[in-house]
Amino acid sequence: AVVSTQSTVRILKQYHNTPLLPSALKGLSKFAKLINVDFFTDLFECLKNITREEDLELADSLNCISTIFTILTGQGSVLDVDIGEFYSLLYQNILLLTPSTPLSTFRTLRHTLTATIQRKVPLAAQMAMVKRLCTVSLSLSPVQ
Repeated sequence: AVVSTQSTVRILKQYHNTPLLPSALKGLSKFAKLINVDFFTDLFECLKNITREEDLELADSLNCISTIFTILTGQGSVLDVDIGEFYSLLYQNILLLTPSTPLSTFRTLRHTLTATIQRKVPLAAQMAMVKRLCTVSLSLSPVQ
């Protein structure tokens, strides 16, 4: 797991605009609980930098947020980091959902929201997310 984590962190640091980015983010999000604690700080900074990119796909942004929350619910709970920026980003990303958004992105959103809820989010933030989801749901078809 150490070799794959090192490779993934290298991809995240050096190759932001690569076709490997979505796969690296999905893998990190899926296996975040297995990542060695030694990589958390470096990985957290990489993900933070990636989320600040303007041309980032919605699914990639959601995978970054999901990975961060998953890391911080497990062994990463010992890290002292401000995650308000990621709550705000998730809140903003919800409005980017459209009827043409792929179903896989909705699944990623569901996974991200699940990881968020596991973080003991303040009630006001939870209610804001629910309100935002309800607002977006008015513009979506019943299939989505």
